[in-house]
Formats: sequence, C-alpha cells, structure tokens
Amino acid sequence: MSTKAMKYVHESLAATGFVVMHHEIAATVRPDIWGDGMECRKDIHAQTTRNALGGLKPLRYRAILRGIQGAVPLLARSPKQLAERIELITGFQVDEVFPESELEGIPEPMSNERLAAIARRKVSLQNPFDHIKTANGPRSCSTCSHIAAGHRCMNDKVSGIDYPPANVDRRCLGYAPLWNSHDKRNGHALWPELINATPILNTGEQS
Repeated sequence: MSTKAMKYVHESLAATGFVVMHHEIAATVRPDIWGDGMECRKDIHAQTTRNALGGLKPLRYRAILRGIQGAVPLLARSPKQLAERIELITGFQVDEVFPESELEGIPEPMSNERLAAIARRKVSLQNPFDHIKTANGPRSCSTCSHIAAGHRCMNDKVSGIDYPPANVDRRCLGYAPLWNSHDKRNGHALWPELINATPILNTGEQS
C-alpha cells in the first residue's frame, strides 16, 4: 500500500472507526494528503484492485452513496450507526450499507425485506436499463476495453458499477470494444435507446 493511502486508511480508522475507499471522498476529506485528485484516484484504485487491504482487521462493507456510482468499498470497526457516521464525516447521503460478503454469495440469515433490498440493488448495479427494450443484445464486460485488472471498470462513472460481475452481460453507454474486436460499435452505437433513458434506481423504483 502506498504511504499516502496507508496514512489515509490508518488515520481514518483511528479517528472515526471507518474508512471509505473511494478517491472522490478521500480527496474531499483529506486534502492535506492529496493535493491532486488524479494522484488520489490512482492510489485508491491501486489498493482496491490489488486487494492490499486484505490484511487489515476491520470488517469490510459496501455503501450506496448519493452522487457516487456503484457500491463503494469501506472498512469499519463497528456497524453501529455506520450510515449516520459516514454522512456526518463525508457529507454524502447514504442509501444503504451492507456487508461485502453479500457480494461474494456467502449465505446469511436475512429477512424477506432484506432479501428484496438485495435483489433490487443487484438489478440497479448490474442491469439498470433492464426495463428498456433495445434492438441489440447485451455484451459481456470482459469484452470492454475499460475493464482493468481484477475486473475493475475504469469507466464506472458511466457504467454505474465499479466491479461488474464477470458472468453477467450488460448494456452500457460506456462500453468500448477491445481493439481486436470485429464489431467496433461503442455503447452509444449499440444501444441508442438508452441515451435518454432513465435507469432503475437502487431502491428498485424508477424516477
């Protein structure tokens, strides 16, 4: 882990009991560490992609934050009032906080309401335009040039998901085919029906 990223993680855990691993939040709450937003993005992305946080003891969570695409990774020493603490420190409204284990398919005892919320979130993150019909079918994220090591999407501001599942096909306006692809059409050319469409929100409702 880089010196700056390590400083951010350990000082955040010591001061607040949690740390949000997202470059926009890191640069906002700790401008004393990163004066350059691009440097912060590179540092934070490197740590999450390489799983450099695996040796740390705090519990691992994901959060849905208003204004930030995808499920943001975070570490916390305690889940108690975690959403409220995140809002207080970062200024971002929290729609949902859930254990990262839910993304890994580890079964946990959950209520019907919780299961429904998870199902709605999966629709939102994986297929936000599931309710829109298009002439062309979906594509695998593995065939997109924006996918980096660890199946990280480098165009997550458009795609809406930072780590898309490898086995789920999507229709994404940020799609860009690999250089050796026979079909050179990008997301706008493949799915023009989505350009002005309203995606399904993570609540499972449409705005």
